[in-house]
Amino acid sequence: MKKLVLFASIALFFSFCDSNNKVPESVIGPEKMSEVLSDIHLADGAMKANYIIGDSAKRIAPYLYKEVMEKHGVDSAKFQESLNFYFEYPEKMEYVYRLVNEKLSKLESGIK
Repeated sequence: MKKLVLFASIALFFSFCDSNNKVPESVIGPEKMSEVLSDIHLADGAMKANYIIGDSAKRIAPYLYKEVMEKHGVDSAKFQESLNFYFEYPEKMEYVYRLVNEKLSKLESGIK
């Protein structure tokens, strides 16, 4: 009985490991997702730098985000589905944000 439980546990562990390594086709890949998120953060920063906050930001942000989505050829539904996927897999989201950080750091170093 112990061997059966051990075998089932190992099989379950490996099935989870195998399925976690793949990003579904319906999800934006990590590199492209990092580009979209970088541009969203840049849009947020632009609003803050221009003192667009509160209700004004709530009215303007959707237009800026729509432009970001169009720039990258992504619709809001696919972006939201992808964001939900990455939230379910923190290690994948960490990788995406590592790429975001690298891109924004490069941009910042070019500004200074």
